[in-house]
Amino acid sequence: EEKQMKIIDILAASDNLKKLVNVRFSSFKVTRSIANLVKQCDEEIKFYMTEMQKLINIYAEKGEDGNPVFNENGNIKLIDQEAKDNFDKEYKDLSETDVSDNVHKVNLSESDFRDPADLPTPAEMMALESVINWVD
Repeated sequence: EEKQMKIIDILAASDNLKKLVNVRFSSFKVTRSIANLVKQCDEEIKFYMTEMQKLINIYAEKGEDGNPVFNENGNIKLIDQEAKDNFDKEYKDLSETDVSDNVHKVNLSESDFRDPADLPTPAEMMALESVINWVD
């Protein structure tokens, strides 16, 4: 049973996925599937950023310049507790949006890498598990 892929999974995999863009793979088929995966993820991240901006515009306290106010710890200051509750709920909904229909996992194995030096570390592999099936 494939588990749902959520926006939050893509955000978590994003940095490590960008590293794979510069890797030379043993076939153009693999190179293309990685390039497509990155495009699909970028689309979802753009969607996330746009929706996140809308939430900030709705729930953030605005300064005299009309821009959101930040508090000491660098977080956006929300208007009040109700705004915070709504923001938290909508943020959770947003980050847990299922994107499995648009982002398709790619199978990768060690033999797909031309240079063993390009193989991801165990930590990178774990970070990429939401978008890549590691196969033997």
